[in-house]
Amino acid sequence: MEVFQEDDIIALLSDTQINLGKTPASCSAIRQPSDVSKCFMASKKSLKSLAQGFVNYKNHQLETDLKLVFRNSSSISTEKAKKFIDGLQKIVHTLCNVITKDIIVNGYAGCGQFPLNFDVAMKKCKYAFQSSDYDVLRAHIPDMIRCYRDKGYVEEREMDDMGIISVDNSSRIKVPKDQRSLHQQRAVMVNSADSLARFKQQLEKRQQTKLQQETRKANKRAKLQIPSDVAAAGSLEYPVQRVVARTRRRNNKAVVEVHDNSNNNNN
Repeated sequence: MEVFQEDDIIALLSDTQINLGKTPASCSAIRQPSDVSKCFMASKKSLKSLAQGFVNYKNHQLETDLKLVFRNSSSISTEKAKKFIDGLQKIVHTLCNVITKDIIVNGYAGCGQFPLNFDVAMKKCKYAFQSSDYDVLRAHIPDMIRCYRDKGYVEEREMDDMGIISVDNSSRIKVPKDQRSLHQQRAVMVNSADSLARFKQQLEKRQQTKLQQETRKANKRAKLQIPSDVAAAGSLEYPVQRVVARTRRRNNKAVVEVHDNSNNNNN
């Protein structure tokens, strides 16, 4: 999902007025239109036929353009480039000749997403809701739509305030779903301004954690017993090399003091 958070992709989505949504975690079989429809099944069948040589999928103009693209890449060998070009032609042929408007429309309708059909959506749920739970959910559909339009997602706190029942029985993860990594969250409008700001904050936090882990590993590799006050200085702003240098000086000083004391005792 991180590729959809890159600046050029976000700009493309904005220019084409596309709102990019992510389905809830672990719900692809009932909430992902491409899974519910025959999209994947038809695509796989088509690609299998193309691999067996039953259909001519070659597009000479596309092949020429792709060759120019891969020719400028020094990291991809000629043999790999040929495979990529051949595979991309198969995918383009499938997209143009197999994925029809009806398949896409039926996928969204089968999920109850578009046109919005609350009953169709809820019938696919594996959890046995009570009738009162249905009533609460149905009554707050306008509120949740407003949340998605305003910021791209519904906070767990907001659903609690609405009285929507929580069926997240996971005992392994205690972090609220709206604070987890993107692929573990509920439905999210990925390219909304609020979502992009949250993702940027999460990415910075992950990078900070990774840097802290690397710092600890570097200290461990130094194989020195770093005093607590010096180790505390080994933060993100304090280079590991300076921590190690200070520790060496302190250790050397301690050795000298021990040697002097032993000499005094002998005298």
